[in-house]
Amino acid sequence: MESSIASEVVRWAYRLFLDREPENEAVVEEKVKACPSTLELRRTFMYSEEFRSKNAVSPTMSGHEPPISIDFSLSDKEFEKLFAHVQSSWTSLGLNDPYFSVLTQGEFEKESMSKKRIDEFYESGKKEVGRMFKTLARNSIDHNSFQKCMDFGCGAGRISRWISGEFRTIYAYDVSKNYLEMAQKYLENQKISNVQFRQVTSVDDLKAFPDVDLIYSVIVLQHNPPPIIHRVITEFMKALNPGGVAFFQVPTYKDGYCFRLKKYLRNESSKDAMEMHVLPQNAIFEIVRKENGRILEVLEDFNTSWGLSNTFLVQKV
Repeated sequence: MESSIASEVVRWAYRLFLDREPENEAVVEEKVKACPSTLELRRTFMYSEEFRSKNAVSPTMSGHEPPISIDFSLSDKEFEKLFAHVQSSWTSLGLNDPYFSVLTQGEFEKESMSKKRIDEFYESGKKEVGRMFKTLARNSIDHNSFQKCMDFGCGAGRISRWISGEFRTIYAYDVSKNYLEMAQKYLENQKISNVQFRQVTSVDDLKAFPDVDLIYSVIVLQHNPPPIIHRVITEFMKALNPGGVAFFQVPTYKDGYCFRLKKYLRNESSKDAMEMHVLPQNAIFEIVRKENGRILEVLEDFNTSWGLSNTFLVQKV
């Protein structure tokens, strides 16, 4: 969709939301291209980390929202087709723009990457890992006894880099071979040797997760259709050792969102694009209950400006 906003509107957005001038004209043009309306521009700024750090705001629901409709019933063949589509899309994204497809900020687009930008990309994972450990501490979870951790959707190793020193073994999973190769090369250069890289190539791989004490997965599950999110979280719970915890993020509500399997397979499953999907909180609560777990905390986060997003901390009983 062609943008309908002008460069001067973007400049004023910087002044009003961030109380500063834009860094340069390149970031202005990036916002012009990325935001087809003033509504999207406003959301982009309000959900940015810089705006959040300057303003005490939190995304929430009013309680008046209508229900959303999702097809969960599908055959094994249909599920395999969904999974193959996700793998194809992220294989392409991992090859064509590996940093930007993880952090969708203009400075991480392929043509902008330099050694400094790459260092900034990996450094950003440190704060996110810190958020997880603070959440564990807030819920009286002592991770010092944990030995094995899974980084699901590890991408280029941005998170594995910072959790590797806390556990004996890290299992780093991704659907993209290119991401895994990038992660392995980067971590080898960092002299990190306790990470095992595993590619998810089929639904059967989800059923073969090793037993672990902690699972981390943020800004990953949201790019999968709801039936896959549901299956992955179910397998997370099965893989956790008693007392182990999973820390994962999912968009849980988007006004107007629906997932119709046949329509999706007909219209979307041939496209290699970054998608966003929802799994409602009640579906996640039900998975945890069935798999002998308990919800410790649900955070409203800013991991996406696309609907309501939550980070869950759950424990295997």
